[in-house]
Amino acid sequence: MMSDPLYSETTGNVYLIPFRGQLIVAQVGMGGDLGVFDALLQSPSERIDENVPLLFRVHFGRASPRKYRWKSLGLLPFLDNLREVEKYSFTEIGSDDHYIIKFGSEDTAVTSEEAGQYEPLATWSHEHIIDRFVKESKLVLPPETQ
Repeated sequence: MMSDPLYSETTGNVYLIPFRGQLIVAQVGMGGDLGVFDALLQSPSERIDENVPLLFRVHFGRASPRKYRWKSLGLLPFLDNLREVEKYSFTEIGSDDHYIIKFGSEDTAVTSEEAGQYEPLATWSHEHIIDRFVKESKLVLPPETQ
């Protein structure tokens, strides 16, 4: 798993992801994946609530921040549990072997049932992160504009 150069053991790069005229809060966690929070900001200067709930963590495409103009707020102390390294499931294409992968650790062989309890290791792009946010958020989301 690739790690992000913009993180340390206590801080991670915070991104604000454009969404329907507002901004989704996300932060690079320990190990370099992206934690997406159930939060929308009106502007980059708005304060981020430190108690905002984490919706999901995924391995994210490095082109998304640049291509989709994510705003970087720089390194900030980890929100929620992002100081912990996340585990992901992995299965090679065409194989029945399943593994749990954790940044900085050896891969662990597991059953398919055990693997099903973890987020699959895949690279997520901007569009998929937005779609998942819409599906999982508990917020009242702004309507789509044409």
